[in-house]
Amino acid sequence: MNKQLKVLFIGTYVPKECGIATFTFDLLNSVSGVHDDIHCEVIALNDPSETYNYPEEVVFQIERNKLEDYHRAADFINQSDADIVCLQHEFGLFLGKCRRLYLHSPFRNKQACDYYNAYCHQGTGT
Repeated sequence: MNKQLKVLFIGTYVPKECGIATFTFDLLNSVSGVHDDIHCEVIALNDPSETYNYPEEVVFQIERNKLEDYHRAADFINQSDADIVCLQHEFGLFLGKCRRLYLHSPFRNKQACDYYNAYCHQGTGT
């Protein structure tokens, strides 16, 4: 029996109307449609004034200006069984201290991909 590959996407997400949300949605559907053994979930990034009725694949939400939400999200990711973390972003989504946290926080034992900056690393924090 093969292990199901679990991909966790981080970014804005539908029904939010923005390019990153649409791209994350389309990418998730493309990846999950490749093979039955791929399971995808989302951590949605929100503005403080936003609330959405997200689809079931959204398993966690980050209020983008709350530093503690990023810490909680990192804990959630590190405790999850995700094999790959895929971050969809533009730097305008991450403000001040939260931007620095994103840039310097490693995910333990996760393959992290940032398509905006086109790099991948595995648990190195670089």
